[in-house]
Amino acid sequence: MMTPKTILFKDSFANNQNNWEQRNDATAKLEIANSTYLIEHRQEGKVFPVTSPVNLSEGADYEIQATLQKVSGVDNYGFGLVWGMQDSNNFYTFQISNEGQYRLSQLVKGEWQVQRAWTDTPRLKKYNLANKLAIRQTGAQTSFYINEQLVDTLTFPFDGFGKQIGFIVSSVMTIKVYNLVVTQFDTVGQASCLSTTDRQDARPTATAEQKTAEKPKEPEETLEQVLAQLHGLIGLANIKEQINTFINFLKVQQERQKRGLSKTSVSLHMVLCGPPGTGKTTVARLIGKIYKHLGFLAKGQLIETDRAGLVGGYVGQTALKVDEKVKEALGGVLFIDEAYTLKPAGATSDFGQEAIDILLKRMEDQRGEIAVVIAGYPDEMDRFLEANPGIKSRFSRYFLFEHYSPADLFRIYEKFCQEGSYKLTEEATKRVEEVIKVAYDQRDRTFGNGRFARNLFEQTLEQQANRLATITPLTDELLNTFTVEDIPDDILLDTVIV
Repeated sequence: MMTPKTILFKDSFANNQNNWEQRNDATAKLEIANSTYLIEHRQEGKVFPVTSPVNLSEGADYEIQATLQKVSGVDNYGFGLVWGMQDSNNFYTFQISNEGQYRLSQLVKGEWQVQRAWTDTPRLKKYNLANKLAIRQTGAQTSFYINEQLVDTLTFPFDGFGKQIGFIVSSVMTIKVYNLVVTQFDTVGQASCLSTTDRQDARPTATAEQKTAEKPKEPEETLEQVLAQLHGLIGLANIKEQINTFINFLKVQQERQKRGLSKTSVSLHMVLCGPPGTGKTTVARLIGKIYKHLGFLAKGQLIETDRAGLVGGYVGQTALKVDEKVKEALGGVLFIDEAYTLKPAGATSDFGQEAIDILLKRMEDQRGEIAVVIAGYPDEMDRFLEANPGIKSRFSRYFLFEHYSPADLFRIYEKFCQEGSYKLTEEATKRVEEVIKVAYDQRDRTFGNGRFARNLFEQTLEQQANRLATITPLTDELLNTFTVEDIPDDILLDTVIV
């Protein structure tokens, strides 16, 4: 039988039935709007918790779930869930960052105690996408889930559990919260703290009651929807054309195979060359989905890694790290960013070569089960491939990503504005176009492209906040409008071109 459970707290933010704090001042903006709780933290380097009381029994097994999304602000600071808060000096935190990491910590009597330092995880969706977090307590054990996948388990030493549960934002950042659900399990020590996938592995047969209680799966994207996402990307005309040609080739080979005709050997591996911020990771993610829909890969997931994720620091560690990443990527795409760092120019003795050799062996052993996509700057990738004939022979498809044009950069900036319901005055529009053109004309090989446009937008948000800080009363029109004063000048841009 299922463990009896009680939903203690549930909010989808259709209104403010749970009396969340709302305000708009120099320190923060808190607002219930469009079925979300928007939290805009305006103080750099400070921690900002927002909580609500929950009548959770002492020592009970429980589960906290919430879906959060970063909207704007810094990437390398955390945001997420805060729970068990007694007061401002005692609480637990489960934080994530937009760079794909999570951290577990607690504040005890005003002193931070980090239980798990910032740790990379492929479970996190980056690039300002929404993520579902869950905390599940069973007896003395606390398990942490990201998008229904277990990422960590700890036993917290601090036993002063409080009744406040909510959200935490570090430094200047805006997030949206879509829901918060707190469930208490009535039988201590027997809460189901497994994800859907874990439950299937642990219990091959489920009761009718369990099947009914399981959350239905979201409809899977169709091939047409994936292709629509590809063609909806700004710019990249040459990349889209090359991928269309490749898809047509794959379809023909698939049809020949169905009819029993001879077919050309298909290599799923590819090289993506180009400067940062030009959409290489996004395209690799869509390629994985395309492979799945065409029947060439079973799952189509994207697993991102780099040198740190593949190369060990001592004998034997590298093989373990490579095997772990390959296992994660089976049925999908293993994306290796800055692949040339596996074997730096001039390196003689380095574990990077071991990683390359093991990866090549796994690509051969797992042929047809994995696609490896390597990416980086064009010159460095050319050097890397020429120095490693074994790698070069396995990659037959090369895609060259070019810098976005000023017009495309403005469209990307404009897209950020539209997503945040912001509009530009005519003077502000001209100023943004001027700033983009100057930055584009002065660009070097490290120019950030899409990241530059995002940083320009975030700088605009901050300057608008400074301008509005002295204005009362604030209207929706003021809050949703960027004026020419809000657009950063060249001095500010020196800090955001990456």
